[in-house]
Amino acid sequence: MAVREKQLSAFDLDALREAFKKSIREQEVTPIDWEECAKRFLQQTLNREPRGGKLFGSKH
Repeated sequence: MAVREKQLSAFDLDALREAFKKSIREQEVTPIDWEECAKRFLQQTLNREPRGGKLFGSKH
């Protein structure tokens, strides 16, 4: 199975960080569970097709 490479900009990484922080607040995830939650969050997010050719609709 081929691995699809994605380049993430600083803007994409900041958007991911903010989305993750919002997600753990809304789901009331405890700090001890952040690592596993972060892995699932990234897998789900990065496996989605980007909108308009960019992740998170950034204009860079």
